[in-house]
Amino acid sequence: MKIVKWLGIGIAGLVALIAVVIGIIAATFDPNKYKGDITKLVKEKKQRTLAIPGDLKLAFFPKIGVEVGEVTLSEFNSEATFVKLGGAKIFVELLPLLSKQVVVDRVQIDGLTASVIKAKGGKFNFDDLLAKDESKSAAVKFDIDSVKLSNAAISYADLAQGTQMSITQLNALTGRIADKVPTTVDISAKIEGVKPKANLNLAIKGGMTMDLAAKKFDFSKLATTLTGNLQDGAANLSGLDIKLEAGDLKVDANSLLIAATKFDLAAKGNNGKNPFDVKLSSPLLNVNAKTQAVVAEKISADIKGAQGADSGIIKLEATRFELDNTAHRLAVEGLTSSGSGAVAGVLLSAFSAKAPKLKIDLAGGQIEIDRVALTAAGKRDGDQFDLVVNAPKLNVSKSASSGEAITGTVKLSGKQNVDAKFNLSGVSGNAKALSVGNIKLDYNAKAADTAAVGTLSTALTANLEAKLFELKQIDINVKIDNPNIPAKTVTLPIRGSARADLGKNTVTADITTKFDESAIQAKIGLTRFAPPAYTFDVNIDKLNADRYRTAAPAAGAPGGAEKPIDLAGLRNLNANGTVRIGAFQINNIKASNVVLTVKAAGGKVDVAPLNAALYGGTMSATASINATNNSFAVRNTLTNVQVGPLLRDAASKDLLEGRGNIVANVTTNGTLPSSLKKALAGNVSVKLNDGAIKGINIAERIRDAKALFSAKRGAEGAKQGEKTDFSEMSLTAVLANGVATSNDLNMASPLLRAKGAGKVDIGGNTLDYTIRPKLVATSKGQEGKTYEQLSGIEMPVKLYGSLDAPQYQPDYAAAAMSAAQSEIGGKLLEKAGGGKAAGLLGAITGKPAAPATTTPAAPGAPAPAQEKPKTKDLLKGLFK
Repeated sequence: MKIVKWLGIGIAGLVALIAVVIGIIAATFDPNKYKGDITKLVKEKKQRTLAIPGDLKLAFFPKIGVEVGEVTLSEFNSEATFVKLGGAKIFVELLPLLSKQVVVDRVQIDGLTASVIKAKGGKFNFDDLLAKDESKSAAVKFDIDSVKLSNAAISYADLAQGTQMSITQLNALTGRIADKVPTTVDISAKIEGVKPKANLNLAIKGGMTMDLAAKKFDFSKLATTLTGNLQDGAANLSGLDIKLEAGDLKVDANSLLIAATKFDLAAKGNNGKNPFDVKLSSPLLNVNAKTQAVVAEKISADIKGAQGADSGIIKLEATRFELDNTAHRLAVEGLTSSGSGAVAGVLLSAFSAKAPKLKIDLAGGQIEIDRVALTAAGKRDGDQFDLVVNAPKLNVSKSASSGEAITGTVKLSGKQNVDAKFNLSGVSGNAKALSVGNIKLDYNAKAADTAAVGTLSTALTANLEAKLFELKQIDINVKIDNPNIPAKTVTLPIRGSARADLGKNTVTADITTKFDESAIQAKIGLTRFAPPAYTFDVNIDKLNADRYRTAAPAAGAPGGAEKPIDLAGLRNLNANGTVRIGAFQINNIKASNVVLTVKAAGGKVDVAPLNAALYGGTMSATASINATNNSFAVRNTLTNVQVGPLLRDAASKDLLEGRGNIVANVTTNGTLPSSLKKALAGNVSVKLNDGAIKGINIAERIRDAKALFSAKRGAEGAKQGEKTDFSEMSLTAVLANGVATSNDLNMASPLLRAKGAGKVDIGGNTLDYTIRPKLVATSKGQEGKTYEQLSGIEMPVKLYGSLDAPQYQPDYAAAAMSAAQSEIGGKLLEKAGGGKAAGLLGAITGKPAAPATTTPAAPGAPAPAQEKPKTKDLLKGLFK
């Protein structure tokens, strides 16, 4: 008993001693004296400014703790605010202090605001606070009786991604927070964002247990709701109402494994103008984010949704569902599914699928199918269709394989009629050497004037463990009947092989075929499945694309409205390859030895280089298409090309002859052919030799004396057989807004020298161009003397009107003025003398002559005789 007595006395003494110590501390200790030391320490250790404008208060009952008012902490090496507290209270346990342990008992924080920033380099603005301090501090046991957070706000910005989000009205109340100790959480917050644009309300309630060392978090009786609006990229979600409930939810942050029991998810809202409603439940759901694997038992899903003109309702139930995308494994038991809707122009009136047992495990070398059936019925573009697929039994294992034939039918009736049947049979071998001996497809199709009958036969060999599949011999025969194609009936034989390596996500195929006049060899590949990336290498001996093009409707005619150029199919295209064509024709342009290399990625298609031989010369070009803004760019160099045949074939215009070089660097953009013409920009240069301008003989126009004095001086159309020869011609042009402006035409021939300037409106299909030719005395042929007499005479010729039918208007008055002012003209006019010469010049130029000054005759003297000017004879001497 004495022991008990002395023990009681010792305890009482200890308590009294503690009480005395607390009393002394309370009476003499002022924590505010240390505020300066604390802020100085933070500045020295963390290079941040800590400000505590209010008083620090100590509390001893019922707990030991500290209470503080407003507190701010700056950014690193900056006075900008990182964290601000409206007020906080922190209490600790007394007894652990005696063993140099700090056990936090209760935390209350009010008015917390924080600004979290992720720099472009990936560092956060709080990383320095997480750095380990070299100095040793007292061990802190993580055990908090409760945490209360009131009216907090946290902003987040990712400078690299441009993300701007904020959490406001954040309130949280927890039970005891300690490692591996169950607690409760009650959190509510408002989430707002600029990028992504968000206005959401979040609420989370449930139990929680943390294992911080293992980074595992267990939730019980979890109930989460999320409502509001979210816009991120293509997703424009409004009226969101998401509810998630789980009896138990386990999250492993290391393995990214999520396991849930009694899992229920209900989500509804709108994506743009498209409503959706999803319900999903499962008593057991496991998700592995690393391996992209999902396992669910007794899963039930009810999905309703719409996307533009597409909509659907799907109901699905399965006893067990397993999917492992990384291992290429799918297993379904007791699956029943039904639905209806409209997808991609197909109206599904009824859809059903049954799979009592379906298992595909490529890694394990196993395929097991038992009584799998699929049926679908509906309409496509108004035509009724029916689809039936049956797979009665198929077993593939590492040791042996067997199975019954997998069959199917597809029928389409209406404007288009299709009757197709397929059959897969002859299964043998094992998982490493699986063989499907017979794969056959027969179809008969007819639409409008076109009928096609075809067959496909091949055999499959596979190694499931290596995930290799080969079709070593593909034999396809198609017969096409159409009265609009040149041959009326075309038989298309296709021979080839294909190989797929699912382990490497690659597919390759070698194909040869003979289509109409063309023999084609092609190697096609898929180097990546998602997103798909294609390769190709195509060789064609000859191809006349014009044989398979329908005539475009005339402008203004019924159905002649322009159709927009849709490049949407190029936006996600990723392809790389080369095409070679021995002889090629398109838009009546003929070329040979065509080689083009194509690279498509990121919504842009580049053709570089594009080389060909054409019209006695060569072409070297590059071209690009940007599908994001419908823009086009072409750089083209034609070397030593005959432009006459090229223009006649390409534009059905016989305007020019000659051989030479043409360089064009042109860009444009738009969604209609007319807008592409009006947006043309760039520059063009032309240099030709030994050619001619067709439709007019400028030298003959100058020589024609009658035309100079003709009362009718209007426009003239091009005349068949007439031309103006040149030995050299060059010009450059600048294109802007579809208009080509050229001011430096130079043309030379034995008879002429010419300069020119003007515009060609490609968008408006008009031209306004003036050529200023001048005769030179260099021709000494049959009429050399005649042209020598006219040397130096210049007659401007205006070309204008439609590009399809240009008009020529020679300026005869200017030619007459030039003739009168020439050396020979001046001599002839001198012979006419005085006022007669002036009158003759006025007759030529169309300007009245000034009155002649004469000396009056003497009174009574007879009047002088009037000499008649021989103008006709003088002009004949000049022009004939």
